[in-house]
Amino acid sequence: MKIKLLFLAGLFLLLSGTLIAQTKVSGVVVDDTNTSIPYANVYFKGTSEGVITDENGKFYLESQNTFTEVIVSFVGFAPKEVKLTGAVTYNLSVKLTEAKELKEVVLYAGKTSKKNNPAIYILRKIWERRRKNGIKMFKQYEYDK
Repeated sequence: MKIKLLFLAGLFLLLSGTLIAQTKVSGVVVDDTNTSIPYANVYFKGTSEGVITDENGKFYLESQNTFTEVIVSFVGFAPKEVKLTGAVTYNLSVKLTEAKELKEVVLYAGKTSKKNNPAIYILRKIWERRRKNGIKMFKQYEYDK
């Protein structure tokens, strides 16, 4: 009887320890207009454990370890860190905001200034030594075959 009781107590402790050490998160990722964002990245902070949302922006993420934060990211949106309320967090709604716009890109046509260009400086040094540069600059060895 004592062995059965001891076995059941050990089994209970083992199961409760594994349940406490798990983190489960599910929810949906939406934008500012509450439109779901498909294929967004959802992962535990500081790890590579993560998932991608489905076509409806829904996700389910589970780990054997205990985590307190998830990071949600998608191209064109600012990444968002979400603190978890407990080991099991269901029906989480994450709203991503659009990322700030990039600065304008300026293209120049035609010739540009060669001043302060390190490539031009290096090329000039090579051109100055063009007669000295080359294979004759190094000692040549004949190998017997």
